[in-house]
Amino acid sequence: MGERRWAVAVVATTAMLGVAVVLWTTSWYGVGVSPDGVQYVCGARNLADGRGFIGYDGAPITQWPPLYSALLAAPAELGVDPLVSARWFGAGVFGLIVLVSGLWALKHSGSAGLSWAAAALMLLSVALLGVSREVRSESLFLAVLLLFLWQAERVLATRSMGQVVLLGGIAALACLSRYVGVTLIGTGVVVLLVKPVGVRRRLIETAVFSVAAVLPLALWLVRNVVAAGHPAALLRSPTTITAAENLRKVGETVWMWFLPEAVTALVPSMLLFAIFAAAVVVMLAMLVRRVGQGRPDVVAVLPMAVFVAIYTVGVVVLASSVPVYPMSHRHLSPIY
Repeated sequence: MGERRWAVAVVATTAMLGVAVVLWTTSWYGVGVSPDGVQYVCGARNLADGRGFIGYDGAPITQWPPLYSALLAAPAELGVDPLVSARWFGAGVFGLIVLVSGLWALKHSGSAGLSWAAAALMLLSVALLGVSREVRSESLFLAVLLLFLWQAERVLATRSMGQVVLLGGIAALACLSRYVGVTLIGTGVVVLLVKPVGVRRRLIETAVFSVAAVLPLALWLVRNVVAAGHPAALLRSPTTITAAENLRKVGETVWMWFLPEAVTALVPSMLLFAIFAAAVVVMLAMLVRRVGQGRPDVVAVLPMAVFVAIYTVGVVVLASSVPVYPMSHRHLSPIY
């Protein structure tokens, strides 16, 4: 027990260090604000002033879901500007990611060393630190993702319908954070369909989860149609970036997290992606075959592996269909 408490203390200290790093690196000039960030802040300020979720041009915001701006708007009641809230929110979420990752590793390995290594891996992530220092909804999405994966593990281990509804609610929050949150709906459906219970039970749980996850997003899209005449502005314009370009970028980005650029530059980008994709497929096949054995390690890893596969496909399809920035660490940070 003493070793476990020591491990928790080390992980918590690492998480607090993560909070301090974000606050320190944003202490001179504040958080980074991109064109997307401008709309998030404007939306939050207008929400706080009672004008609704509208942008700097006075038009209803439909290109981004409302949850991130709504959270930034909440402290405005205490006189805190959303731009200031974004800095503290990013720092807090980064610390939460470090903390949950370390505790998850401790829970499943029982090793103090592995728990600290997991926390340190998150702390040193360029991708995660980058989105935490900017006005980006990715930080919120990452926090919701961690909750989803933790809850998915519980759903696989129990037969409680309430836990299934909660999983659907968390997926709904992801969709209201970023539209790519629909990948969590797909993840939940796959996880429930391979759950080691009877077919009838599987189908019922999948249906309940789907309703809980989809309904809030559907209501939001109806709001967009009523307010602006379309469900989401990002669906209205084509993109010039091809799927092949995005696949190459995925391969480059993922391997650059673990290998020097001088090494990855020697291998064709499409081959890098193929190696990554093959590894994910092999892992998924092994996990699905063993899920019926009820092994704790399989139950813990399966939701993550399913998410990595579905999110990668989803983000490539989205980036190849609508006008977004070229694929980067920011877009792929959830699979880190």
